[in-house]
Amino acid sequence: MKLLSSLASAILPVQSSVQAVFTALVVVAVVGLEWAGRTAHTDVQDVVYALMLVGLGGVVAVWHRRRPLPWVDWLGERGARLLRRLKAWRYEHGIDFRGAPPLPRKLPRVVWVIAAGLVVWAAAGPLVWEWVPGGWRTVGAKTSYVAYLVVLLAVWAVLLTGLMAGLFLPLVSLDRRLTDAIGDSDRRLVVLALSVSYLFVVTAAAAFVPVVAPLAVCGLAAGLAFGWAMRSDVGGVAVLWRRGRNGAVFAIPLHRVVAGGAAGLLLAFVALVLNGRGGRLLTPLEAGDAMPLTASLAALTIWTVPGLILLALFRVREKRRTDPANRTPPTVHVRNRLSAVAGERAARTFTGWGWAVRSGEPHADDIRVELVHPELSEATEFNPVWPLKIAPADLDNPLVKERLERRDEIRLRRRVFRGLTAALKRAMADRKDRGGGFLLAPHWWFVGGLVREDGETRRRSADGDLDPPRRVGPPYTEVFGVRPRQHLHRVLQAVQIDLIYVEDGVSLKSLERVFRAVFELYDVHAGQRRVDDHSFRGIPKVRVMVHEFSPLKPPAETAVTYRMPKFDDMNRGRVLHIFRDKGDHEELIDTPRDFDYVPSPSPMLVG
Repeated sequence: MKLLSSLASAILPVQSSVQAVFTALVVVAVVGLEWAGRTAHTDVQDVVYALMLVGLGGVVAVWHRRRPLPWVDWLGERGARLLRRLKAWRYEHGIDFRGAPPLPRKLPRVVWVIAAGLVVWAAAGPLVWEWVPGGWRTVGAKTSYVAYLVVLLAVWAVLLTGLMAGLFLPLVSLDRRLTDAIGDSDRRLVVLALSVSYLFVVTAAAAFVPVVAPLAVCGLAAGLAFGWAMRSDVGGVAVLWRRGRNGAVFAIPLHRVVAGGAAGLLLAFVALVLNGRGGRLLTPLEAGDAMPLTASLAALTIWTVPGLILLALFRVREKRRTDPANRTPPTVHVRNRLSAVAGERAARTFTGWGWAVRSGEPHADDIRVELVHPELSEATEFNPVWPLKIAPADLDNPLVKERLERRDEIRLRRRVFRGLTAALKRAMADRKDRGGGFLLAPHWWFVGGLVREDGETRRRSADGDLDPPRRVGPPYTEVFGVRPRQHLHRVLQAVQIDLIYVEDGVSLKSLERVFRAVFELYDVHAGQRRVDDHSFRGIPKVRVMVHEFSPLKPPAETAVTYRMPKFDDMNRGRVLHIFRDKGDHEELIDTPRDFDYVPSPSPMLVG
């Protein structure tokens, strides 16, 4: 195999006569394909000519690999030049964790251009099929059949991709949910049966139900997503963007980016189906239609979109349920040693606090109390035994509520430390080399787990962008749970820490000491003071610094007294850097100009 691949990739001596003959044959083949294609009547015949065009492209690619063709190089140079020009028009973007001071909100102009283009394309499809016999196929065949084949191949590729995604993504999600519920053999049988059933339902719906029904569902979903995107009362993280290195910086709320992207994707599918359906929106296909294959593929694809919409709604519901920015009330497990009336009174008191009450089997997250007679109460004891013994009258004492809240807070912090230990231990086993670190951000919903910075192995691409970091270790939902992440979000937002960078060599014990210092600052100042470099004095074996980065801050203001490069991207926030103390003294140094080994301030987004 190696010999065959080496022979195929060998560059043979170039002879102008051979190259000219081959080029002439390619031109003849393209002209013949253009002439023969004009005699075709349906896209079923277009499949044969499309395969011939793909085969001709493959022959040219293999020939050019062995005997370089000047005209192929010329086309490649023009394509590369076009890509460079398009890259010059791209927008720089990043994440705004802080939101203060607020930046002007504005959408890029290209977003409105794309949205207008999709609307025009969706409206043009039915009009063309109504006014022109044969629709887009006639338009393409009368102008350039080869160009029409290229566009048709792209349309088929998009439709097939959407069809595969619509068929497999719901089943993959179902398979993940059934993994822990039933055994492997039973799960496979269930998934197989549901796969066949789902395919049958989609095929039957595409054959007998007018395609306007799923189009209406997509339009309704796109309208709801657009309405959610236009809401301005949803706070949180925003996306920063600017045009060019010296352009003005604008912000877009993250919910608007997600909802607007979903609405645009649905609008693109609607436009594609309206143009590929062949004008058959209310009636089934007929034998004389010009594009029955494309119309059938479009119907199958659009009927899988409602399943994807339902899956997206479940994912949004799950994300909202596990969003660390939410506040889930504590749950109290009450063991009643008194009368039923006393238990109902205690339950009403807890419910008035906004807490949930459980009376069955206790869970690990519950605050456990026991209703007893007043002489047995330990509600105000210095060192009580849990479950806490309280009398019904003790619930009127605000100190009792404060003790229960503190008990819940201590349990949450213990779970935070256990989650940190589990996540870092498993992530350290997955690292490829030393010399980097981990980005820790369990308090953001769009960060699914630890992000690894590999240090020296991380390089810049040809256009100057750093390679994206990779996610390692278990997901945060597995090692932390919902309420510990919510507690971390409340604490870290109060002390104004957006990301945490942990360098290799920092022990778990030292990391625990740093977090205890953060929690202590939060408790002492009631969340009214943010952390700084002086908040971590006295912690051995580590150096902890807080670094603020922003595209609005001049480079000179980001200089620090520790050997650390400054950030040079489009993010804004505060990073808590935890370095291993190497024993050297702090001194003022110049900020290096090589940013290849800079820890990225933006973690990988994981849905």
